[in-house]
Amino acid sequence: MKIIDRDGRLFGKISIVDVIVLLVVAAMVAAVYVKTHKPQTGSNVSTTTIVYQMEVHNQPEYMLDAIQVGDQIYDKERSTGGSLGTITDIQVSDGTYEAELHDGTCEVVPAQGRYNLLLTIEGQGLIDENGEVIHMQEALMADAISTAAGALVGTSTVTTVVESSAGIAAGGRTGMTSLVTAALFLGAIIFAPVVSIVPAAATAPALIFVGVLMLSNIKDVDFSDMTNGLPAFCTVVFMPFTYSIANGIAMGLITYCLLKILARRPKEVEVLTGLIAVVFVFRYAFMTLG
Repeated sequence: MKIIDRDGRLFGKISIVDVIVLLVVAAMVAAVYVKTHKPQTGSNVSTTTIVYQMEVHNQPEYMLDAIQVGDQIYDKERSTGGSLGTITDIQVSDGTYEAELHDGTCEVVPAQGRYNLLLTIEGQGLIDENGEVIHMQEALMADAISTAAGALVGTSTVTTVVESSAGIAAGGRTGMTSLVTAALFLGAIIFAPVVSIVPAAATAPALIFVGVLMLSNIKDVDFSDMTNGLPAFCTVVFMPFTYSIANGIAMGLITYCLLKILARRPKEVEVLTGLIAVVFVFRYAFMTLG
């Protein structure tokens, strides 16, 4: 039996391309591990003090004795239940509420037996000697490796998306969240044929709702500056017309760079943005000529 047959398969079973891709991914993971796996020492780790205030309105009298300086504040609305800091000061004032008078107007009057509490809370956060969040490099490298590995194996881009904030809001703020999510995705593979049974019409309303939420961000675009407004408009329009998100982004970048140059404001274009726009121009040129 030949090691590599005519179809480029090892022992007639494994594609040589697949082997190369796996080796490249393994090499990338090993390189990143060697580069970033450096234990944190006490010499380059410091803490920063975060002081903030929390106001609690119209609390009963027994709360004055229940809350004391030195108590810990915990986030019980999250599954992690992490500490939000220590109470360092408590200011008490009389509670009030709005009472409706006979003439229909409202007046703020004292609330008998109710008090407002202004809590000063002090917490600690870990940063390194450069003022950066610890392990941020590892997190960004993991995201970069996932993006590159997804492209190598021909899947959709594997990266951190804004939907991850839903998991963070639910209390998932550690690496265990990612591991559990990955395990659930792995287990969901066997249900892929079942999911394919669901018609597109059933998921269309959800996609329309997501589109409305995404479109709401357009209010933050500065349409008074045409060099910003027109690229945003091209991005939004070309996505549905070309049935491709990538084409919309490409047209937005190309239009943005072109308008900045025509408006004699090329310094506002970042170098990387310009390079990506040039790559997109060559891509469409080759597609048209080829």
